Amino acid sequence: MARSGRGTRKTNGKGATVRAPANGGGGSRLGQALARRRGKPVRPTGAAANGGAGPNGAASAFSLASDHPCFDCAQCCKYVAIEIDAPTTNQEYDYLLWYLVHPGISVFVDWEGAWFVKFDSRCTHLQPNGMCGIYETRPVICREFDYRDCERHLKDEPADKWLFESPDAFVAWFAKQRPKAYQRFRAYQAQHRRKRGPRELLRVNVTALPPPPPHLPV
Repeated sequence: MARSGRGTRKTNGKGATVRAPANGGGGSRLGQALARRRGKPVRPTGAAANGGAGPNGAASAFSLASDHPCFDCAQCCKYVAIEIDAPTTNQEYDYLLWYLVHPGISVFVDWEGAWFVKFDSRCTHLQPNGMCGIYETRPVICREFDYRDCERHLKDEPADKWLFESPDAFVAWFAKQRPKAYQRFRAYQAQHRRKRGPRELLRVNVTALPPPPPHLPV
């Protein structure tokens, strides 16, 4: 059965797809499971409810237990993914290359065939101990994220059907998986390279390079 390896959450089929943790407690499925295991309802208070942050955000002695599903991870708090249309036109293929020439940006395709642009960006509220600094007021999408959909817990297959972390990786896939579209895209690129740009963009200064330093004596 097709599924999304990253457990991505979509808004209205398009738009923001934010990876967020369920760090235990509250009304989350994980919090309920932990409460049942301990035999009584658990709702963190004080610093624990604030992801282990004390007054003014200062770190406290709270930390995730070693058997916590999110222990030593917080991977889902370190990026945001936005769903995009599956590329079918030369312009859309060109956009993908544009995304991938920027550091910290990659593109992945989930197991249901949905395409996403992924931005590596750590949440400002992720504490050094791996807990959430605004746990009680975290966004709803964070509360609803099921840790069991996290790629860390996937054992049978990769989190993504395809993952592109560089232009070269995408071009190699493109040429192999869609050879006819790739040839059309090459022609599209060549056509645009032949176009002359505005004369203003040719206004550059030629600067003489400084002479190389003399060789040091041996």
